[in-house]
Amino acid sequence: MEQIPYRQAHKQRSLCCSFCFTDDEKVPKQPYTDIDLNWRNKQSRSTLEMKDNSSRPEIAKLCENIADYDTVWIGFPIWWYTAPTIANTFIEAHDLSGKVLNVFATSGGSGVEGSVKDLKKVYPQYKLGESTSMNCVFTANHRTIIP
Repeated sequence: MEQIPYRQAHKQRSLCCSFCFTDDEKVPKQPYTDIDLNWRNKQSRSTLEMKDNSSRPEIAKLCENIADYDTVWIGFPIWWYTAPTIANTFIEAHDLSGKVLNVFATSGGSGVEGSVKDLKKVYPQYKLGESTSMNCVFTANHRTIIP
């Protein structure tokens, strides 16, 4: 009997969407500047967005073929102990019915647990699966991901 890998047999496909705010590839329609990301400034764009639960920053381009995927990984930097509001924009802009949502996040000090708890509270209709915190260590010649 020929063995078929589980993923192939069940035709499961995963999509990974990561929100980058300081790389060359910017996901927000209006890119964030260093001033926007200054969390110590109470009037910075990121601070104002995080204070407003209804804030939904526009995404530059939506995922047109999300229906082709069974699992969606959503990655983001943790802001104020939770997901940035642009993660909500992504979730609300796509039909994620029947999909498993997994979360990965980076942070200078917080774990991903608060983000997952908050997302479960706001989106009880979705199944949140795996979650992990990831942080990078940069050296002169390479980058290491630390789960």
